[in-house]
Amino acid sequence: MPPFPETNPTPEDECQESSQVDSPAQHPPQPKPLPHAEETDTDAFERILGDLESSFQSLKERYQQIKQDQAQQAMLQHRLETIEFELQTAQSQLQITELKKEAQQILHQLEALSVNLESRLINWESLREVFWQAVRFGGLGIIVGWVLRSCVG
Repeated sequence: MPPFPETNPTPEDECQESSQVDSPAQHPPQPKPLPHAEETDTDAFERILGDLESSFQSLKERYQQIKQDQAQQAMLQHRLETIEFELQTAQSQLQITELKKEAQQILHQLEALSVNLESRLINWESLREVFWQAVRFGGLGIIVGWVLRSCVG
């Protein structure tokens, strides 16, 4: 049994078929208009893709910033080691005080760099979704527990 019922072609159908076969360039097939749901899916996809691109760009920028901060941190640590060695070999009190001031400045810069490196790794935006999922599913777990306890006891 064929999946579609057979229909007898009418003479008009045969004329339409022959005209379509004879000249396909005259009447190219028209694309079907997209349903409204597909348009919103496309819009949502484009929005999500734009968000993903901006997130990727900010991730690349953050990666470059981390690389620069790590390089600067290594350079400052090397300079601090050099200053410590110079302090051991310093002869004058003036030279010692200048080296100690420079060492203090380097320590402050290193502290600022380490705070910058740590603080930029964790931010509220990255924790917001996790926080609300924990609240939602934690609350759901409590409600399910109360229902089960009332059914059992």
